[in-house]
Amino acid sequence: MTRIYLCWFPQFPLDQIRPELTLVSLLEQANRGDESALARLVKVNWIVQDLGTNRIRKPLVLDHARRTIVGDNRLMALSLRSEQITVPVLIQSQQPLGQVIQDLEQIPVLTELTDHPQISWSPAWCDPLQEPVHWFDIGDRSTVHHPMDRAWCTTVMTRYLEANPGVKFDADWCRSPIDWNQYC
Repeated sequence: MTRIYLCWFPQFPLDQIRPELTLVSLLEQANRGDESALARLVKVNWIVQDLGTNRIRKPLVLDHARRTIVGDNRLMALSLRSEQITVPVLIQSQQPLGQVIQDLEQIPVLTELTDHPQISWSPAWCDPLQEPVHWFDIGDRSTVHHPMDRAWCTTVMTRYLEANPGVKFDADWCRSPIDWNQYC
């Protein structure tokens, strides 16, 4: 079995990250009515608003070519509103890069975000040190009050569109403050 190195970079330059999905592509999909894209736009809009108060602290996960595996929504939000030029990242590689992680508790930001890291990988049985990760999440104190699963995002976006027919999604829309709780 090939060894996967999970490498920690607490301040990785944004301009060196290659998104798997760009904001332009997401907006095109949303304007065609793609339900998944519409749900993702709720998250992007919420993150853009949250950047006024909080920096991105949850690590993005990148592959060896610096393409996002996890974190495109945060990357899109940062492109719209931020002075933040670095983000924490975990890079999966077959070569050791930066600080190689043997135990996830070595990553300081995980314990800063939550007292008891609830780390979820996908596939759920995945050992991120031996198999590629497709998804990563942690229980973050700062967002625990905000349900952001796809079903919730789909529901609030559907109700938003009912109240705002004919809306055109663009970068300005993503920056506009929306109280998603009123569409619950």
